[in-house]
Amino acid sequence: MKKLITTILFLGSFGIAFAQVPTLSKVRVTYRSDGGVSVTSFLSDICNLGETETECMDREMRKNPALANLPHDDVLPSQLPQDRKDRDKWSGSKGQGVWVDNAKVTKPEKIKELQDKLDQELDKTSSNAAKIARIQRKIEKLRDFQTANNLIPPEKLADFDTEQNQSLLASVVETVSSAVSSAFDGLLTSIQNGFLALKELVTDTLKVGTPEKPAGITIYDQNTKQPYCLIVKDGQMQNLPGECGAQSETPPPSPPAE
Repeated sequence: MKKLITTILFLGSFGIAFAQVPTLSKVRVTYRSDGGVSVTSFLSDICNLGETETECMDREMRKNPALANLPHDDVLPSQLPQDRKDRDKWSGSKGQGVWVDNAKVTKPEKIKELQDKLDQELDKTSSNAAKIARIQRKIEKLRDFQTANNLIPPEKLADFDTEQNQSLLASVVETVSSAVSSAFDGLLTSIQNGFLALKELVTDTLKVGTPEKPAGITIYDQNTKQPYCLIVKDGQMQNLPGECGAQSETPPPSPPAE
């Protein structure tokens, strides 16, 4: 059965296809709405007797409705970029030809950029634990990100930027951990899952909870090693068995006065 050679979107075998089978002298470059280009080559024996190459390509392209009505040019293969390593970044417009748009960022490129930043941070004598965790989360998020044509949309690039769009809490945690790590070597224990663990903390004031959402402080019995939640209720300090948030808010009844 006579067929079109497969439309080439992101393959590096473009030049090989032309060398292996007889094809028409030109290829059709279709300019897609997503900014990319599709390149279609045609077997030379698909054309009917008396058809021009253009008529032949038009007829065959009508079999592919997704591309048939889009702007296009018929060009010689030599007019296309010859280096196929940046095929995902090809752009073009009718009458202007095809070029490599280096402003585009591919998913593998961004992953490598983040991995390089992670390696640089890990190689430091005093690594920033918060920054390492943040880069690792970005890499995991990017690997799970589904993208068409292997390109990251420009409006999504900021989601994978390690230097911007941090939440206020993330910025504070990173600043504190970096300062503590450098100024008080060994004081910082760990930062994991949003929790900052310190061996020692000295402060003039400490606020726990808010008027809208009162909270308590979990402390551990020195003898039994069991947790207790220290709270204030009706102006009186009370301790409840278990960690704060894990036990009933109602304290056990006090023993009757003797």
